[in-house]
Amino acid sequence: ASPRQSPRARVAQIASFGVRLDLIHTLLSHEVPISFSSFSSRQAIEEAVEFIAGQEHYNIAIFVSKKFALDPSRIWESWGLGLLNLSEYAEARAKLERAVRSSGEGGCGVALRAVEVLEKGNMVSVSKIYDEAHKLTRERDSKAKGGWFGSSSTKQGARGAPKQAIFRNFSSSQIESEVYNECVYYIKRFAPAELLGFYFKHKQYQKACML
Repeated sequence: ASPRQSPRARVAQIASFGVRLDLIHTLLSHEVPISFSSFSSRQAIEEAVEFIAGQEHYNIAIFVSKKFALDPSRIWESWGLGLLNLSEYAEARAKLERAVRSSGEGGCGVALRAVEVLEKGNMVSVSKIYDEAHKLTRERDSKAKGGWFGSSSTKQGARGAPKQAIFRNFSSSQIESEVYNECVYYIKRFAPAELLGFYFKHKQYQKACML
């Protein structure tokens, strides 16, 4: 400490040094490679938090953020998105809601990023299954009318089949996967203005028209 510092300032500096030392001990005990210089400035602390979160030590990253009055919302979000990739949907909801609360802003951005992660996963393709279901319906009708090729009237009848009925059964059954329902949850919860576009993107026209 500088000799010009007041006793109170020296005590505060020593206390700050002790806090950093305790943090380093905690991080090293969790096998997080970190040095004392990682806490030498606010920028260094922010970079250290990013590094810790990148190592998937999310709890520790949040703990350090709170120690230095940093916004932990990005860490909560990274944690939640990681859980989505692992199909841990209930845990992901809890973490992403914490991200929204911590940021103090609307959750539209968080919701859209969550949906993007989910859509890159194993979400059932609604339009693809609809096409397959309609194809099977045409083939079944053609066979019932006397062959795979049928007559022109048969084709016309298949073309005039109740597509909406097929679509309705399809969208209200198990075809809508858990992943799809998670997408709808995040949009309705945090970004309702984006719901119409989501329905059209996945050819859920009936639902879109009911908004």
